[in-house]
Amino acid sequence: MSFSKKTVPWEDHVRWFGNILNDVNTILYMADLLGETEGVGYVRFDKVQSECSEISIALNPLYRSRKLGQPVLAEAIEKFFAETGKDRCSARVLEINKASVSIFEKVGFVKKRGSRRTIEYELAKTDLQAQGVL
Repeated sequence: MSFSKKTVPWEDHVRWFGNILNDVNTILYMADLLGETEGVGYVRFDKVQSECSEISIALNPLYRSRKLGQPVLAEAIEKFFAETGKDRCSARVLEINKASVSIFEKVGFVKKRGSRRTIEYELAKTDLQAQGVL
């Protein structure tokens, strides 16, 4: 669920996606299922060159409600930590998006603060190691 309710014209989306792919401060992981023709979704890490990268996830509507969000997110985080040497990431989630709230909390993100609309989470590599995930 996006923070914006505006419809994005296709040309703007293509331009944005091209910029993301060429941005050295962004890492994008695509998720798919063997034998499926449609992509499952993506996990994106922004501010990669900062101390704490911000993460976002989006799943293809065809794959929502199939319990794929948590494993997709967990695998992307594990890969991100291994490939970058980073040890922390954060996320902002719309409070009304109960599915995303649940996914981030199940992966181990800790609520740092919240506002009327959003919840800010943080995850440290040491938290995942303590849970036996890494």
